[in-house]
Amino acid sequence: MDSDLAKLADAEAFLSRFDNKLLIIDEVQRQPDLFRLLRSLVDKRKREGEQSCQFLLLGSASRDLIQHSSETLAGRIRYLELNPFFGFRT
Repeated sequence: MDSDLAKLADAEAFLSRFDNKLLIIDEVQRQPDLFRLLRSLVDKRKREGEQSCQFLLLGSASRDLIQHSSETLAGRIRYLELNPFFGFRT
């Protein structure tokens, strides 16, 4: 959505407003520049005592694509690959 993208015009200011909250970012592969910022925010939050689950990154990006980005989240990321969900009617 355009309104969501507009919030990321100043991504650092926007994301920094949500300390001690779980932020869910969908379609993260469309914003590869976010990885550098996320790395610094994760490090900052850890220094301030947050334990885990700071960001939930969703999208269709493959693990290989993310690992080859210019900014890695090594030591700060856990991967969970989900199979597609199918609706079943009974």
